Amino acid sequence: MSTSISGSPEAFVPTTDSSESRGYPTRKAAAPSAVPYGASGTETYLTEVFGLGKFHKIGLVEEVSSGRTWCLQSDEGASLGGTNLAPAPLFHWLAGLQADVAYRILAVAQSRSVTLESIHVGVSQGLASKGSFARGQAVALIFGLDWDFDVRSSASEAEVESMIDVAMRSSPAVSAMREAKEGSFALRTNGQATSVEGLTQWDEPNGVDPRTRYTEIPGPTHEASEQVFTFVDGGGQPADASAKIATHSSLNASNVPVGFYVDARGNLDLDTGLMRTSTGLPDMTSDRWEILMDPTGKLAPTPLAMFAVGTAFCYHTQLSRYVNVRRLDLAESSLAQRTNYTAPEFENETMAPAGEIQTEMFLNGGATHDETRSLLKVAANTCYVHRAMSVEVAITTDISALAS
Repeated sequence: MSTSISGSPEAFVPTTDSSESRGYPTRKAAAPSAVPYGASGTETYLTEVFGLGKFHKIGLVEEVSSGRTWCLQSDEGASLGGTNLAPAPLFHWLAGLQADVAYRILAVAQSRSVTLESIHVGVSQGLASKGSFARGQAVALIFGLDWDFDVRSSASEAEVESMIDVAMRSSPAVSAMREAKEGSFALRTNGQATSVEGLTQWDEPNGVDPRTRYTEIPGPTHEASEQVFTFVDGGGQPADASAKIATHSSLNASNVPVGFYVDARGNLDLDTGLMRTSTGLPDMTSDRWEILMDPTGKLAPTPLAMFAVGTAFCYHTQLSRYVNVRRLDLAESSLAQRTNYTAPEFENETMAPAGEIQTEMFLNGGATHDETRSLLKVAANTCYVHRAMSVEVAITTDISALAS
């Protein structure tokens, strides 16, 4: 089934029924993945996002080397003015980060012939904002990234700590947080190139407006695949403090109040190789989303694909919010984003470089070039993911290891 992008999206809008999937493969792999987990090299993801109304949106994320493409959805929860029809952008992003590290721990263990009984990985990020959003002066604040690991294996505690260190150093997603790196941007207003203000200009953008490239939302391939997103109704009330997975010790010296936490946690299924990550906003609601990932990209998106689409979803959401606040005549917006992730060899002490993010925004409507050229900077300042990747983020780890 396909649904027109320019027409009414009602037929495509999902409910929060946990039996309904909100993601499916829309293009089969034409070649093997260039960088399977445990291998070194560079993989590129192309993510295209367009809105379906308010915060609800569609994202198509393609692993360029294989051509494998997934159609995923995003929304915001009711606490942020959304309709909770799909996981929030931050949930995609943090789940991808969490699972990327989990799979690299497994790959390191396999390379060292270490038998694993279980791998639990949890990560929590504190976020806030300051300044006037309406005036375009708001800035997202990024606090420490806190990890906790529980690994049961045949290895000693020192060996487990070494494996986790290697996994963290080889993760392009972790490096995106550790190393401050600005992205590059391009803008087209009603099909015409528009210079951007306050950002690095992407001089030779090669994106195509998704609303032009696709006359309708691509339908599923009808392969046998697993349910990617599952809504878990927790009753809506904030979770108990004991449910938090990290101490947020990096925040203790800060005088700036933390707006909220987002967390992601889960056990890697060593029998199936799948990761089902539970993610949410425990300080705001006990409702959760479970996000399924597959390192092969066959039954569910890879962690880096989820990380990439979360980045694009978050940026598109923040820009759309600002357009609404400013009441600009921009009925349609979409973006195309390219992200390169490079993984080094495990045992050469090299840290993965921060991935390069190139974003091209397509705005259509009655707004002028002068009205649109400053929008991308406002979105970059308030997008939690882009801010997290443009500043150095302190990282803490708590490791529990038990030898079998």
